[in-house]
Amino acid sequence: MKTLRFGRVRLIARVSWRPRLRWAQLRLAIRRVHLYSGLALVPFVALYAVTAFLFNHPSAAAELELRTLSRADLEAHGRSPLPPPLVLAEQLLAAAGESGWALDPEGELRYRGRLALQGRDGEREHTLSFDEANGAALWTQRPRATRGEPERRALELPAVREALASTTQAALHALRSAGEEPRDLRVRSAPVLELGLVAGGEKRRASYDLAKGELVVHPAGEERARSLRSFLLRLHTAHGYPAELGARTAWALLVDLMAAALVLWVASGLLMWWQMKLLRRAGLVALATGGIAALVLGERMWGLLA
Repeated sequence: MKTLRFGRVRLIARVSWRPRLRWAQLRLAIRRVHLYSGLALVPFVALYAVTAFLFNHPSAAAELELRTLSRADLEAHGRSPLPPPLVLAEQLLAAAGESGWALDPEGELRYRGRLALQGRDGEREHTLSFDEANGAALWTQRPRATRGEPERRALELPAVREALASTTQAALHALRSAGEEPRDLRVRSAPVLELGLVAGGEKRRASYDLAKGELVVHPAGEERARSLRSFLLRLHTAHGYPAELGARTAWALLVDLMAAALVLWVASGLLMWWQMKLLRRAGLVALATGGIAALVLGERMWGLLA
């Protein structure tokens, strides 16, 4: 370089170009991380997409038959629909007999959830879900997952009873020593012991619910209902780190990795978009539209679910 003979100019050139070079290298590294992390996690992103679709569409890839029973069909067989929410609320207040109670004109007044019926015959399970808005019912038929009725026995084991009782008392004393006064502390859930039995020369599957004290012995020859759809849905909802190392631990690590990758993709995507000056205005419009839609929908869903 001809400028090498000017020491001060050369020094200024070095100071001004090195940060640019480092920034260019950093941007290149961010793009590479964005690219290769996305490629590495393609199977798992696709898995989440498929399972989310299956959750949102219960009839997709399912061995079931869907039919609709109209309001006219049900009323022809003597069905009386539920009263409208306002009518039922007024009847409820009248039955309560409290003179100081009145409906809040600004409060919510709606049904939450649906009336559903379930039954079964020799080979199929039947579910009816009623929509009170139009009076119709969705009738779902699916193959039964079991052969015959399982055998149930109430068996309360002293060792289990003592362990649950002592655990409850120890936890209660520990909470009180920490300054808390919990009321009605009781067992909400407990492990289920799964075991294989040989009864009458036949292998059978059994389970013992420690909380209920109930032994369930399934019929001989029965196997767990396995389907690709149920496996994918259970895979989607599998969460938490188990006590022992294994595939569940690896899956939990992968879930954390996916969470970190999503945050990384958002940050790196915003950075790469901002570098494209010609697309900044259109990108801002898209970003603002998505943000407003998320806020509005989030507020509405909060009112429904919170």
